[in-house]
Amino acid sequence: ISDHALAYIFSFLRQFPNALRAQLQRRWANSELKEACQESCDQTIGIVGVGAIGSEIARKCKLLGMRVIGAKRTPIESEWLDACYPMSELDKLLEESDFVILILPLTKETENLMGAEQFAKMKNSAYLINLARGAIVDHEALVAALDAGELAGAGLDIFTKEPLDPDSPLWLHPKVLI
Repeated sequence: ISDHALAYIFSFLRQFPNALRAQLQRRWANSELKEACQESCDQTIGIVGVGAIGSEIARKCKLLGMRVIGAKRTPIESEWLDACYPMSELDKLLEESDFVILILPLTKETENLMGAEQFAKMKNSAYLINLARGAIVDHEALVAALDAGELAGAGLDIFTKEPLDPDSPLWLHPKVLI
């Protein structure tokens, strides 16, 4: 799962979704793709849920030179985290992160944890990666935030209802990797 998180991060940083779209259109987009590419060492990774898997994601990101912060019900200290906030301070993580990775359990407290209010706190250049449970994210609010330019993109590995409805706007959304 930690490798999957890195795959999403690097796919967005290196513009793979846009490169694939250009390829399918048989359109040479070298200069625009090159200009939009970003370096991993300039990124802040926010991990919501720093258990065993979240800690492994943190380790790999830190070894790649990224700044790594976490949020956990009971904050921890780790050589792989630059900071760890209690869930009551989730807004700090959302405001600071270039990538927000969800890897926490679904509970009454985490259901719809990520909605319009939280997306509005994130950077417009930030990406959401959900590797946790579908019901942690309000998908309608996510689509609205993506459409409004409040988020740069989303990598989604899980949904509330699977398989995802064929009519879901997430399938063909240009800012979403499923």
